[in-house]
Amino acid sequence: ECIIAEGLDSAPELNGQVGFMQCFDEQKGRYTVLFPPSNTVNLKPDNIRKCTDREKLLSFQQQAIEELKTPEGKKILDEVRNACSKKEQFESARGDALGRALAPVS
Repeated sequence: ECIIAEGLDSAPELNGQVGFMQCFDEQKGRYTVLFPPSNTVNLKPDNIRKCTDREKLLSFQQQAIEELKTPEGKKILDEVRNACSKKEQFESARGDALGRALAPVS
C-alpha cells in the first residue's frame, strides 16, 4: 500500500514523503513503512494516509528520474541508444531497458 507520512514530530523530514506499508506490528500498534530507497520506519496509523493515484504516479516518476541519473541507469540507456540505428528501434527497446533499469533490487 502506498502512503504519505503526515504529522511526524520526531522525523519531520518524512512529512509529505511517499512510502510503502510493509506490515502492521500488533504489539507496537504501528505500520512498518519503507521510504525508498532503504529507509524503514514504524509509524502510527494517525501518521499515514493512502496516496491518491496522482501522488502514486508522481512518486514513481520522481523515483524513475533519480534512478536514471545513476551511473547504472545511464549505462543501460546508453547501451540501448548505441544498439539502435533507427528511432523506431530505440523507442521499442527503450521500454525493455527502462524495465531493467527500474526493476526492484532483491
